[in-house]
Amino acid sequence: MITTTNYGLSKPELTDKVGATILALANNFGTLDGLDNITSKVLDYNGYIAFKSGLIIQWGRNTVPSGAGVHVTFLKPYTTACYLVMPMCATSAIPFNLPKGMETTTGFNVAFGGGTVQEVHWISIGK
Repeated sequence: MITTTNYGLSKPELTDKVGATILALANNFGTLDGLDNITSKVLDYNGYIAFKSGLIIQWGRNTVPSGAGVHVTFLKPYTTACYLVMPMCATSAIPFNLPKGMETTTGFNVAFGGGTVQEVHWISIGK
């Protein structure tokens, strides 16, 4: 059994702290010795880090209408493939649906069957 803790924070507070941590790591990543292989980056709530090897890590957050889906467009299109997209609902425990094969080099479709507007946070990896 997997257990998690929210460290006494509400889910929106926790996701904001996770986002802030990603931004802090990304800000420091390019300045560490031996890690000067970042070619471009956007360090914001919707952003990415591109490496000399071609690997790109992207993240963001989008609003998904109730009972509907939305197409999310990557800030930086992948040139070869999107290997992974991981969506997470930031406002409730309602699971999102990311149909297999719905991710492309330019974005992905995400939907959920809930009754209210939801915010999805996501991360993707590709080349």
